[in-house]
Amino acid sequence: MRFLDLLAKPFRRAPRETAADRAAWIDGAVRHLAAQSHQARLACLRTASRSFEAGETPSWVSSWATTAAGINEDLHNQLPAMRARSRNLGRNNEWAKRYRIQLVDNVLGSAGIRLQMRLRQAARGRQQAAGTAPLDSEANALLEAAWARFGKRGNCEVSGRLCWKEIETLMLWSLATDGEILYRFRPGAGPFRIQLQLLDPTLLDVTVRREYQGRRVRMGVEIDDDGKPVAYWLRAAKAGDLGIDSSTVGAHVRIPAEQIRHRFLVEEVDQIRGVPQLAIGARRLHMLHDFEDAAAVACSNSAKRLGFFVSPSGDAPPGFADQIVSSVLDAAHAAGKVLTPDEIQQITASAEKYTTTVPGTFDTVPSGYDFRQYDSPWPNIDKGRVRQKPGGAAGQPLRAPRMSRSATISRTSITARRASASSTSASTTRNCSPA
Repeated sequence: MRFLDLLAKPFRRAPRETAADRAAWIDGAVRHLAAQSHQARLACLRTASRSFEAGETPSWVSSWATTAAGINEDLHNQLPAMRARSRNLGRNNEWAKRYRIQLVDNVLGSAGIRLQMRLRQAARGRQQAAGTAPLDSEANALLEAAWARFGKRGNCEVSGRLCWKEIETLMLWSLATDGEILYRFRPGAGPFRIQLQLLDPTLLDVTVRREYQGRRVRMGVEIDDDGKPVAYWLRAAKAGDLGIDSSTVGAHVRIPAEQIRHRFLVEEVDQIRGVPQLAIGARRLHMLHDFEDAAAVACSNSAKRLGFFVSPSGDAPPGFADQIVSSVLDAAHAAGKVLTPDEIQQITASAEKYTTTVPGTFDTVPSGYDFRQYDSPWPNIDKGRVRQKPGGAAGQPLRAPRMSRSATISRTSITARRASASSTSASTTRNCSPA
């Protein structure tokens, strides 16, 4: 009998799986795999606790970059856009304008950076210790007076339109909007036989990338194998603007580095061009300005009594579109234009989409129409929860750097004198508010 059962076993049908058995299997599989995933996640967390947080790549930081290009590559691609947006903020944004005022006040003061000499009289008859000889007041006064004359309008700058204080102001603000300062020495020009020529940093063509006489030209700066600037490639200007030592190469003017001064804040190794300071918070400032404009428009519309006339068919109330069409026809007649029937039909179709928002005024409700009033939440929204001061994640405002009031260079010290130091320091604010 047992032998017959063994022979018949391969031909027997497997028992049919019931719905309850299938549900139990699915539930068990889910529990088993969930436990495995949980254990794997705990193992990852234990491993991550021994590593750097910034090196982790969980799903909630997937938009955070994990690769870094060189700063010169980023500047080559994005410097024109960053400079354009920074300049736009400097011209149109009140926060950036306030930052400029504080920057000039705190760094340059009311009189700018002045020359203050500390030459001492030569020792006579006996050896004196360094720094103990009396000051040579006469020589110091002559040098300071000569420097003051050089800084007057028409003496220090080739166009004759800027004085030294205005040159300092332009250069300081150029660091904020353009990220760099560019000027050229003009020997033999002016009454003092030397003048400065301020250059727009956009003249230093960021798109130039080539080889020239075995040297590299990157973003308009020609450098040798050590990274030292050899020449600067500026966009070609008028022929009369070219100097004797300049050479025209295609659409650019190649000027030796000895004649050009190119200054910027070096933030990374081998950096060739500067980063505009305003570009760091440019997007936040732009979005805040856009939000304030939208909020002002919303408040203005909310102050008006708005509503809609509603008909069962959804058509516009009679008479309103006709008024628009009539006004357009009168305007066309006054301009000497003759409208075709198709144009009039197009104007009529467009006029039916318009409504009015005249403060304190409603049209008469036509027969068969209902009126629905529109209530806007503005200006009752607490904007303080939405708006934060620009300048950082913590809402810190843009800060203007402070400069030491005296800096000694060899025997010469340059000081930033202020006409009213006490009043200026007392009025300096910690928060950057719109001017």
